[in-house]
Amino acid sequence: MARKSVIEKAENMIGKINPHYTLRTNEIVELHNGSEYWFRVIVNSFRYGYMQGMKAAKAEMKKQKTA
Repeated sequence: MARKSVIEKAENMIGKINPHYTLRTNEIVELHNGSEYWFRVIVNSFRYGYMQGMKAAKAEMKKQKTA
């Protein structure tokens, strides 16, 4: 089976991400304006997404502990 490209993987996530953790337009603008060049935009976006994912995972673990 052929490997999916990064773009295909990203597009396959459309509609599957909890809206509470999606990247909003104002956050995209802030990432763009606060980054010196396109590579830094990508790196900062990854870090922000990773942080959001960790926040979601911690919230899920806390939810499971109280259930």
